[in-house]
Amino acid sequence: MILVVDPLLLFAAARLVRVGGATIGRAYKAFLAIFAANVVAMFFTLKFLKDNDVALNLIAAIALFVGSAKLAALIFQTGFWRATAAYFIASVLVIGLAFGMRWTLIESFAVPTGGMAPTIQCGDRMMTDKLTLALRAPRAGDIVVFAAPVAQLGTQVKRVIAIEGDKVDIQDGNVLVNGQSQGACPLFKNDQFPPQQFPLIVPAGKLFVLGDNRAASLDSRYWGCVNVNAVRALAGIVYASAVPRSPEFTPLSASPNPTEKPGTIRWSRIGTILK
Repeated sequence: MILVVDPLLLFAAARLVRVGGATIGRAYKAFLAIFAANVVAMFFTLKFLKDNDVALNLIAAIALFVGSAKLAALIFQTGFWRATAAYFIASVLVIGLAFGMRWTLIESFAVPTGGMAPTIQCGDRMMTDKLTLALRAPRAGDIVVFAAPVAQLGTQVKRVIAIEGDKVDIQDGNVLVNGQSQGACPLFKNDQFPPQQFPLIVPAGKLFVLGDNRAASLDSRYWGCVNVNAVRALAGIVYASAVPRSPEFTPLSASPNPTEKPGTIRWSRIGTILK
């Protein structure tokens, strides 16, 4: 969809500001050049910049915009300011389209913790699937992105272990759903939440979720079941991944490989389908 819509929006914007050299072919060339520049910039920021470096990230964004406009001017064979106007209009249209898609189809999500490792690693950036949830309810086994029942925890990503009506119990370090073992599930002490009382029946309209990294995941064992209506999307595919550079990052909690250095790009993670 991006390969079709974005170049056409750039072409329309160029015609709107009367770029004489605006053709469909040149619009596609400009789009591909700008897209490549954005990919390079994304990995540069992942490797060298921290998320909380607001000033540096802003400077990088401005530099990327100016560079993209210069690429458009070169390919369209027009002046810089006219190309800048065309690229700005196209960007506004693309952002508007992206917001529409975010509400209905897909959404980008950055994973801030290692609670789903090794399936999803801290520092993964993934595209999520909203369309499927418009067609069916979450099922056991789905990896879901949701608003945590405790506001301070923000948005979380976990795996659905049980749905409404299921009986969940934890015995001898194992989790049982309707009497069937679902693997090791040790309870651990933490400073935020005491464990729930087990066994429990998942209430109507609720989900019981666990992190795949069960030895280090805060999940329904501690803050209870999740409202089905709080689920925003299903996990989709990893489009970028890097070991976080944020001050609170600890390699052991983020990755099975504690030798990874902050800023390391995980090339092998790109394209991973999450299931």
